[in-house]
Amino acid sequence: MAQSYNESYQSDVGHHTASIRSNQFLELVLQQFTDAYESFWGVSGSIQEVKDEKGNNVLDENQMPIKKFVGGGSRYTTEEMQSIIESLGLEVLVAILTQTAGFTQFLNAAYPGILPDHYQTAAFDYTFGPSGIVLGELNHFWSIPEDVDFEY
Repeated sequence: MAQSYNESYQSDVGHHTASIRSNQFLELVLQQFTDAYESFWGVSGSIQEVKDEKGNNVLDENQMPIKKFVGGGSRYTTEEMQSIIESLGLEVLVAILTQTAGFTQFLNAAYPGILPDHYQTAAFDYTFGPSGIVLGELNHFWSIPEDVDFEY
């Protein structure tokens, strides 16, 4: 039996509404992930327009300003963050890193390109040593560029 116009319209509206809800859900999940990431590592940054040497916006092929992420550093020094992760214990930290990596892999597989590069890895470089995890420098994505005057 063929659908009436009204039934077809309601089906289309319902599909559109579900699509909007799905997009809103994805945005909410992504926002919660990035907020938790930034809170845990104490990092910040911002999206800024790329400027040429004269201070003019650099434009893409569609004449839109090109934007890039600029790291704002971490409110924690490497030593402070090391102390935080040591207080968590190795088992808890490995669980956090494992779950984060799994979620990142899921997002990359299900929604390629949605998770910005600076959230793809830990905010601090780290290695596993005999005494646990040893933090290194702040990841280059989150480091404050030398040409930026920034205070936390």
